[in-house]
Amino acid sequence: MPPLSTSLRLAAILIASAASGAQAQPTAMFASPGVQRDMFRDGEVRRIDETVEGWRVVCDEVARVKSRVCNIVAVGQDTQGVGWAALTMTTGDNGLPAAMLKLPFGVDMKAGVRVSVKDAKGVERVTRLRLVSCAADGCMTLWPLSSAQIKALHAGRSMTVSFNVVRERAASLAMTVAPQSRPIEARIRGEGFLQAANISAGQPAAAK
Repeated sequence: MPPLSTSLRLAAILIASAASGAQAQPTAMFASPGVQRDMFRDGEVRRIDETVEGWRVVCDEVARVKSRVCNIVAVGQDTQGVGWAALTMTTGDNGLPAAMLKLPFGVDMKAGVRVSVKDAKGVERVTRLRLVSCAADGCMTLWPLSSAQIKALHAGRSMTVSFNVVRERAASLAMTVAPQSRPIEARIRGEGFLQAANISAGQPAAAK
């Protein structure tokens, strides 16, 4: 496997950040959304699409320019198995790991979003986020992943996304207004994350 371009080495950076305790910064998150396929000849861009334990890895690789762009995606579910939170992990042009979270329309924007993990000693580490945009198809926020979050996922521990819903879609797809906000907790499982990160770096999925 040829060397990866510096700003796109997702798994290598995630592993290094977890080991060193480095904190990510929010600069230029999602500045490199993917390979522009029309810039290359047919067959030069190789698409990799694999799933491990609920984590989906989608990479575009261009051998000629030694570039590899990857996203790692997972869905957070409540205790009933309903998916509420779509998480996409990548790197920005600063080379640091970042995440984008998409939630359904109807989230209580004033209450914001709470993302929590537990460290190796069971201590809860909390990040509080504000939604940056909302449209009919959902609400979005993004943030630089913390060292605690990366370490927890590497160890197979879950990430919990908590927020309140004030408006929900009925069966008719019409919007209904709840008399009071309803709390939601969506759990993103950590199992399989390290293998997914290894795939994004061109290593076998079975690597631990």
